[in-house]
Amino acid sequence: MRIFVGRAVSPGYAQGEAFVYRGAEALFAAAAVSSPSTPAVERARFEKAVAAARQDLLSISRRLEHDYGLPQAHILRVQLYMLGDAAFQEAVMAKIQNEGVSAEKAVAVVAHEREERFQAQSDPYLRDRAMDVHDVGARVLRHLADRAHHPLARLPGEVVLVADYLLPSDVAFLDRRRVRAIVTARRGENSHAAILARVLGIPAVTGFPDLLAVCQPGGTSGGRWGKRSRDSANRGAGQRRVRTARSHLPRRRR
Repeated sequence: MRIFVGRAVSPGYAQGEAFVYRGAEALFAAAAVSSPSTPAVERARFEKAVAAARQDLLSISRRLEHDYGLPQAHILRVQLYMLGDAAFQEAVMAKIQNEGVSAEKAVAVVAHEREERFQAQSDPYLRDRAMDVHDVGARVLRHLADRAHHPLARLPGEVVLVADYLLPSDVAFLDRRRVRAIVTARRGENSHAAILARVLGIPAVTGFPDLLAVCQPGGTSGGRWGKRSRDSANRGAGQRRVRTARSHLPRRRR
């Protein structure tokens, strides 16, 4: 049995089969090789996808506000501001018009450029906002690809969700009855996804760089996951720290 040691971001204990979720990477990969129509058609497709993505975020935000309170709703409202940012939309439109690329490719390139700017920030909170930019781009791409229905809304059973990372909209779609815990390869204690996991009461651990190399891609693994988390306060710094949490997964067969 191989033991992974990570950092707990939402307390609790869970055990179950791992379900590997590859997130929006397939959408971004497809965007890079998508074939364009005329600039006018691509601009219209982009505008339609932005409008649909905005309705998605408004609906999810209202649901979170109704079920869990105003602070949680504000998490996705940040993405609404990003989505409606004139500079973002103008950059996408310029790539479509000047470079003759598809709406998908333009969105993916612009989102990636903005992600890199946030990732270069020294403040951990600002670095974690790169995930919000990625989420906005993925949501627009999902509508451009006619994939409006989120895959995490239809999980096969009670699972431990395993992913490289999760976006806020990923967590918002989770069925609490089917997700026993969340385990991600990338660390993100200040991410909105981690905050939403705590709000929803889903145990979560982050910080397993080799995680996806061990799990079988695209589905469940035969492993059993266990996780405990325990909090300790660092009152002098005014911050909350979470002690190491452990997860267990069998070694991959060679």
